[in-house]
Amino acid sequence: MNYLTKTVVIAHPESATIDDVRTLLNLKKGFRVVGESTDSAHTVRLVNSFVPDVLLIDASLYWADEGEIADQFCNSPLTVVLLGCGMNPIHVPKKPVFSYIRVPLSKTRGDRLFQQLALALFQQTPRWLERSAKFPTAVFAEDGVRFKKILVEEIRYIKAARDYSIIYTESGEYVSAYGIGVIEQRLDPSIFLRVHRSFLVSLSYVVAIRKERGRLFLVLENNVEISVSRSYIYVIQMLLI
Repeated sequence: MNYLTKTVVIAHPESATIDDVRTLLNLKKGFRVVGESTDSAHTVRLVNSFVPDVLLIDASLYWADEGEIADQFCNSPLTVVLLGCGMNPIHVPKKPVFSYIRVPLSKTRGDRLFQQLALALFQQTPRWLERSAKFPTAVFAEDGVRFKKILVEEIRYIKAARDYSIIYTESGEYVSAYGIGVIEQRLDPSIFLRVHRSFLVSLSYVVAIRKERGRLFLVLENNVEISVSRSYIYVIQMLLI
């Protein structure tokens, strides 16, 4: 069996429930919590930033505002919907749900759930292959009268400039007519991190993280430093060990 650590995001409006689930997970080898959330919007950001293998989510967050939160995900983690006492699924999901389970979780039920998840993940297509199939390895940026090919692996970072974007690569700079939000959706979120409303950074080129007066700065290979906005600081905090 593949014993590589599987990543987990826990989403529940009650912090006590998150603590209980995390405690059970910490007793299991092969699973690691990479994000925790108490609201739907934050959950979407975490899932799209960290591309977890598993999402444990409260039913009220999964079907928030009569919509299905999975519609906003750029990947498909194995999803376990957490049901409170006396609660039942309120909608038939459009996308497959791995399991429904009631909280609080006993150790016995938790062990059984995590064993089932581990087996399902072992039988699943590796996540890196799944991502590779979805996201392009090259993009094309306008360069005079033609569009020039840019290898995605050579993109260092992208900076928003009003309603367009500037793409910084190993070989030069290119202007895109698309906004940074549009470009963000086209790139692998496990590699390209949104750390500021104006910056999307390739983790491949980050060599250090500098801390100064409570703020974080990403240090890139070419000594460029990019400030991490407070509203995106959770993205970087999840990488600190």
